[in-house]
Amino acid sequence: MLLVPFLTMLFTWQGMSSDLVVHAAIATSMTSILFTSISSVRAHHQRGSPPGLETRARKR
Repeated sequence: MLLVPFLTMLFTWQGMSSDLVVHAAIATSMTSILFTSISSVRAHHQRGSPPGLETRARKR
């Protein structure tokens, strides 16, 4: 929730073009979310998923 405003402020302070600041902040935030999600999925997969999760997914 605070990452995009913080990155916007940081990019502005660094002298980035005002046309790109918000887009770059959002893209950076989304990239962070993507890599965090991938890491979480891998960790859950390595530990094994909860019992019954595979069967519920197959029934759909």
